[in-house]
Amino acid sequence: VSENWFRTTPLLFEMDGEREVFDVFFFILANSKSVGGFPKICVDAKINDGYMDLCVVKNVDALTALPVLTQIQAGTHIHNKLVEYRQVRDLRIFPTEETTEFHLDCDGEYAGELPLHAEVLQGGVQLLLPAENTKTKKIVMEDQGAIPQS
Repeated sequence: VSENWFRTTPLLFEMDGEREVFDVFFFILANSKSVGGFPKICVDAKINDGYMDLCVVKNVDALTALPVLTQIQAGTHIHNKLVEYRQVRDLRIFPTEETTEFHLDCDGEYAGELPLHAEVLQGGVQLLLPAENTKTKKIVMEDQGAIPQS
């Protein structure tokens, strides 16, 4: 494996007004627990809590990447010092002077370049479902942690 595969990129994150630079391997911003084949990457995510969940994998190298990815798969990564996990309402990400390029990806598709600004518009989307989908809706909501399981 090429050493460049483990290249990290310094990015400036502004999370609800708090600014911090992370040396980023990759980051995920989500409103659900499961993203990109990782069923527990945003373990505390709830679709109706008014927060986005940010998971930043930082400062990894060839020796540390695989153990971190294994922890992400198991959902035990959020206390790892190489992972920054936050729940935020407003997020801005900027390139730093050292950043040469950083392409954004949304569900496998090219989504532009930095800077990025994302914010929660709580209650911004309302869904109308037919009554016969009530059981399906309950299962989906339970899976996302929006309602307690009984």
